[in-house]
Amino acid sequence: MTTDYLGDYQTLSNLDSDPFTQISEYWWMQEFGEGDVWFKIGTQDANANFCPLDLAGDLVGSSFGLIPNVPKPTFPRPGMGLAGFARWSDSFC
Repeated sequence: MTTDYLGDYQTLSNLDSDPFTQISEYWWMQEFGEGDVWFKIGTQDANANFCPLDLAGDLVGSSFGLIPNVPKPTFPRPGMGLAGFARWSDSFC
């Protein structure tokens, strides 16, 4: 672990954790209209919808995969929640 070798409390990678097994996401999604509005309810990882970083997979620092100073349900403990989304288009105006 990086705490042992580097003295860092933010690990180098999310993969650098103690071995465990869990279901990280389990949710139900409902779309309305023509798919312009949708809701998700259940256990969710906030990084999946709110902070995805396209290039984070190429880097080993976990700061590139999550924001350490923003409390949100993410690895290793995703949380229960309800999230709403809307695709804005000319039809909404």
